[in-house]
Amino acid sequence: MSTQRSNPIADWTAYLSGWISITLYGFLVFELLRLWTHPTDADALRVLTLAVMMAMEFIMAHSGVFMAAMSRSKAMIILIPFYGLFAWGFSSYVPGNDMMWLYFGVVAMRMRFAFSNPTEDQVGRNIGLSAVVVMTYFVLIFIFAFNADNIPLFGLTPEYLTASGYHDLHDSGGIFIDQPNVALAMGVVYFTLIAIWEFLIYGMLKWPGRKDKSGHQNPST
Repeated sequence: MSTQRSNPIADWTAYLSGWISITLYGFLVFELLRLWTHPTDADALRVLTLAVMMAMEFIMAHSGVFMAAMSRSKAMIILIPFYGLFAWGFSSYVPGNDMMWLYFGVVAMRMRFAFSNPTEDQVGRNIGLSAVVVMTYFVLIFIFAFNADNIPLFGLTPEYLTASGYHDLHDSGGIFIDQPNVALAMGVVYFTLIAIWEFLIYGMLKWPGRKDKSGHQNPST
């Protein structure tokens, strides 16, 4: 039985981009926690942006599966413009262009193997991670939606939302926008879990090209 030849460039791209991704998730979790617990009056727009981002993830969570499974040409021609329309629609809820920048960041992370000629193992792990991300989002959204009234407000009290001008920044509704504490709390759990799944699925403690005990080269980490 033939074995797949390792691709050093793809191996190191997967390894380094994996740690970059996990680090970015860590910063995002920290920011979500800060805004949830100790927001300032100047943070109202940022609270709204991240609340809408969590709503947009309802659509974007699926994108990782399709981007991982499709060829780079199809993803760039079909998927990026398709999901871009949804991102543009969500951006109308938030002043400025922050939502579009977040969208491009999401696309960059979920297509990070597209230009490195990934191995079959890397593609398989990427599809697996994307599927786990989708399942994680849908499990969490049901848990947090049905327990919305039990999620602590911390700094996002009605008094803060009024005094900071939060309600003046939007004219739409929905649980994540009306109760940003729910959106940010779910974001903390969601991105923490994604970082853990990525760490485990990609085996981030193993160096690229490292051989296992049987002498076979580790194809991707």
